[in-house]
Amino acid sequence: MNSASLQQDKDLIEVTGEGIDVVLLTTQLRKSLKYAEVVSVNPVEEKKIEENKEKEKNKEPEATIQYLMGCPPPQYICAPCPPYQDPSCSIL
Repeated sequence: MNSASLQQDKDLIEVTGEGIDVVLLTTQLRKSLKYAEVVSVNPVEEKKIEENKEKEKNKEPEATIQYLMGCPPPQYICAPCPPYQDPSCSIL
């Protein structure tokens, strides 16, 4: 559904869009308004579609968001250390 407007002088609701299920819309209106009747069904005008295409062409390009990666986990380097031996030990 593209738009819905209420015409007060005729007590009509004008709904425009593509792919609208008229039976479902009428059922929903009857639940809320207690009375609804489909007066006419017409195709969508091509002028409105062309205007929307022109608006889309004139849009400025949106900035892209770049997500930064977190820091990598730290790397631990294990190197074997020779055990310390005191050469002046008198017990050995």
